Amino acid sequence: MFKKKRVLIVGGGSSVGKAVIDNFVKAGADVIVTVHHNHPVWLTNSQFSNYTLDLSNDNSISAFASQKIFFDSPIDIIVFLAGLLPAKPLDDYNYELINSVMAVNFTGPSELLRMLHPHMGMNSHVIFVTSVSGERGSYDPIYGASKAAQMGLVKSLAKWWAPNTRFNAISPALIADTEMSSKMSSRDQEKVIENTPTNRLTTIEQLGGIIFALCTPSFSNVNGHILRVNGGGYI
Repeated sequence: MFKKKRVLIVGGGSSVGKAVIDNFVKAGADVIVTVHHNHPVWLTNSQFSNYTLDLSNDNSISAFASQKIFFDSPIDIIVFLAGLLPAKPLDDYNYELINSVMAVNFTGPSELLRMLHPHMGMNSHVIFVTSVSGERGSYDPIYGASKAAQMGLVKSLAKWWAPNTRFNAISPALIADTEMSSKMSSRDQEKVIENTPTNRLTTIEQLGGIIFALCTPSFSNVNGHILRVNGGGYI
């Protein structure tokens, strides 16, 4: 199913990165991974290629998009996992940090898509992992705004780049055993679970499976959709 398919994972060093990458590698895809600061040991795996990409730097984006690999064969799937969450109220932000969050979460991915558009294959697919914060609001309003912007981009490009390229977004709430959840107190995690009708958090493996499933033929006519993965905590 995925043999000879080229898959680009942007932000492969994120908490969910390994689960997403493993699924596509096992399916036989040609996987390309980008990382910025976080370089886990498992990223040295010879079954996929990895590149450094700073989504807040236009020179880095241009250099990456000019790589020969994108001229050899088209891109079939792009998954955006990269994200920046300072977890600050607006009063604690400054102009530079606002720009940084928007650059990593929205401006950089938008510019990368613009540059890679000519290299997208027929029936290609782009997935953004956004956040419930983009719909429900957040203690960190800039992060929430950046995630809402991602959803707006997905809905717009789902129309304008169709039928050649589909766009979808996955909007999860708190994911178990991620960097974000590890920074929360056990009591705060319990409160999240108490407010979730299913009484549990989504796991990294489950989120990785959802991303993979969305790329299978069964979902080939799903376009412009925001998939909420929150156990019914936000409907």
